[in-house]
Amino acid sequence: MKTAILIDLKFGRGHVTPASDNWQLKTYASMIFQSYDVDFCRCIIFQPRLGTVGFSETTYSREDLADFPLLLKNIYENTQDGIQLHAGEKQCKFCDAKGVCPEYASWTGKVSNAVAKIEHTHALSINELTDALKQTAQVKDFIKQLTSQVSAIENVAREKLIKNEVSPEQIGYMLKVRKGVRKCSNPQEVFNLLNDVIGIEKFMSIVDLSIPELESLYAKEAKEKGLFKSQKDAVKALAETIAPFIERRSDSYSLEKLGE
Repeated sequence: MKTAILIDLKFGRGHVTPASDNWQLKTYASMIFQSYDVDFCRCIIFQPRLGTVGFSETTYSREDLADFPLLLKNIYENTQDGIQLHAGEKQCKFCDAKGVCPEYASWTGKVSNAVAKIEHTHALSINELTDALKQTAQVKDFIKQLTSQVSAIENVAREKLIKNEVSPEQIGYMLKVRKGVRKCSNPQEVFNLLNDVIGIEKFMSIVDLSIPELESLYAKEAKEKGLFKSQKDAVKALAETIAPFIERRSDSYSLEKLGE
């Protein structure tokens, strides 16, 4: 008996239909049976960001999915005759065609108008606030799609101007040079040049040390020198060592949808 192993690695935090009820996996497994001489297909969904909670699996035999290709064919054929698009949060969430879909644009336009017409937000009831949050999430998603499309258009214009394929007069835009952020590549050498004017304490007070970069560097060096079994242990030890000298900026709050 031969068994194929199918792993669907998902990096999001949102809810995913378990493997046993997941039509996407059924479709993949059916394709495997059509392409390879195997008797079973073990299907696994793994979401690393959710740990053990983000793991589910099921196994199909060739017989289990014998009629599945015909079912998919029937579904496809039934959607081709007078197909109607119905935009909505769930069905459009992962669709790549949102930027060009007229139904999605119409739907989000209605939602945007509804959000814009909300008055006295401080007086919203719990139910009204819940509905408003759903609508704002949809509007934000639409804005994200629209921004991505705008960026793509601007990138094309920028490239054509750089390559002199179009002139500023033709498209109404010109290239403007934005100077990159300056970064000191050798703070030690800079201090050596200036230490007769600026003392070590004042100089160090303006040095912006990147904690993530420090953790990465320390973990790598400590691991190579055999000081710790893993880089994770090294980072933990570093955090404890430098804790008295670390200040965290004031925490802020952001909304995160449950289940994501």
